[in-house]
Amino acid sequence: MVKMQTRAGGMAGKKRKYMDIKKIAAAVTSLVLAFCVSTGECMAAEHDGNNTWPAAAEQYDARADATVTSDDGDADADPLSGQEEDITAPDKAAKPSVKVSGFEKVTVMWKKTEDADGYEVVRGTSATAVTPVVSVKGNCTEKMFTAKLGKTYHYKVRAYRENATGDRIYGEWSDVRTFSMPERYTPAVKRLSKAGTWLDLRKLAGQKLYGYDIFQGACTDGKYGYYVLYNKKKEKCRIVKLRLSDNKVVKVSRVLEIHHGNDITYNRHTGKLLAVHLSGNNPYRIAVIDPSTLKLERNRTVKLPKKLPGASRATLKKQKGINGIAYDPDRKQYVLRVRVYGDFIITDKNLKPLRYIRPSVKKIKPRLYQGLEVINGYIGSVEASSDTGTYDRYNILNLYRWNGSYVGRINIKKGNELENIFFANGRGYAGFYHEYYVKGKLKRNNYIYVFDI
Repeated sequence: MVKMQTRAGGMAGKKRKYMDIKKIAAAVTSLVLAFCVSTGECMAAEHDGNNTWPAAAEQYDARADATVTSDDGDADADPLSGQEEDITAPDKAAKPSVKVSGFEKVTVMWKKTEDADGYEVVRGTSATAVTPVVSVKGNCTEKMFTAKLGKTYHYKVRAYRENATGDRIYGEWSDVRTFSMPERYTPAVKRLSKAGTWLDLRKLAGQKLYGYDIFQGACTDGKYGYYVLYNKKKEKCRIVKLRLSDNKVVKVSRVLEIHHGNDITYNRHTGKLLAVHLSGNNPYRIAVIDPSTLKLERNRTVKLPKKLPGASRATLKKQKGINGIAYDPDRKQYVLRVRVYGDFIITDKNLKPLRYIRPSVKKIKPRLYQGLEVINGYIGSVEASSDTGTYDRYNILNLYRWNGSYVGRINIKKGNELENIFFANGRGYAGFYHEYYVKGKLKRNNYIYVFDI
């Protein structure tokens, strides 16, 4: 800026131009600061009293006409604003590990990288995959993924640090971890015992041999297990209520007219037990039972319509009753298994059929269809091995989605006949029936096995 001044003692009317010293000083100071920011070498330029700067400061002259611009691109901004500490990239992340965490679930884990603000994880079907990226902030060093059984995945991790504006500085990707999901699980099972003796539910419930002594369906409300004991001769049943916390029988029902009692489920919304008859003059009949009193309140009949999505009229006509039932509290729907073909029928909360489902994987013969169970949103079909044949003799729980597509299978112990499975408190409970002869006399036992899931 130019300032016009009148000099005392000068020629009358004569005006001379002078530079404003304050403006000059401010401009030079600004240039010095700009140099400090760009080089990080702030020099101590001293005034000599003669309106001159030391020679060392002459290097700023070339910048006298330059425009000072901040890091964000704004001209004439304070050059010190936004000045940040240099942040180095974190070290290369360690190779992650992977473990199965449930049905179609895996957990990816890695070691903490020093001073990391977070991590990124890539999971792909090839070792060179770079997307999709999943961010994990803070000190967390694991991430759960869904994963299809029998499929191979590749995982890698990298750490990052963040500057004051939230920009990320990344370390190198870890080495790739390749992991293949199993197609089936074979958990270790343990037989329940009480006072050092294997728990035989028939004996524990005080039921005599050749009476109510054959395992059938079972279910749970989370606190108690409800087990059906069948009298083959009379074709009637009793229900045993077992407290899961200490394996104590708290109640045994009177004789119930529910015929075979092949399967039973608990509806937490109605607070009732529902058991399928399977046999008798009406194989579509379902008993409604009070879990507190274990009394039969009424019977309901599932009426198959002439038309049902997923099934032809011929298929519906061939059916001969229901041998399995399970309730999904999230969907508020039942799944039933029909006797012919072993297919499923989905119903609403009132047992009205909605659609027919053909499972994509059929049972391995010779096997027996037992109960149904809903576990983690999947339909679990309990299938017992036969004592004949030389094939894989595991009892199994086949898992399906609600469209009938196959998920995988759980192998549950070889030998004896698996009758029922339910899940409670992170454990699986499997009821096995076994009959054998000792010196020509028939013996029967009903053991319960547990396994972790």
